[in-house]
Amino acid sequence: MITASPDRTVQDRAVPEQTVENRQAVAVQRTIDVRGLTKRYGKLEAVRGITFEVNRGEMFGLIGPDGAGKTSTFQILAGVMEASVGTANILGRPARDMRSQTGY
Repeated sequence: MITASPDRTVQDRAVPEQTVENRQAVAVQRTIDVRGLTKRYGKLEAVRGITFEVNRGEMFGLIGPDGAGKTSTFQILAGVMEASVGTANILGRPARDMRSQTGY
């Protein structure tokens, strides 16, 4: 797993003279791309601005105490729940659009 700050972009790790096609190829390589993900239930902030990416072939997991937002994060990634703020992309497309292909 590679962590990144919310303001980091694909260009930050790009080689010189990177084209639009190359940037798209890097984005497609990311199986999961989460930026600034937040989920609120009323005043309760269950997921607070997380950012991470998982590249093709990598395995990852979320660990934490009860109530840390693990299930909410996976439900957003599976497309069964909308995030309050931020983006979650699966294979370059919004997680909600990939719902039929991820299975939860």
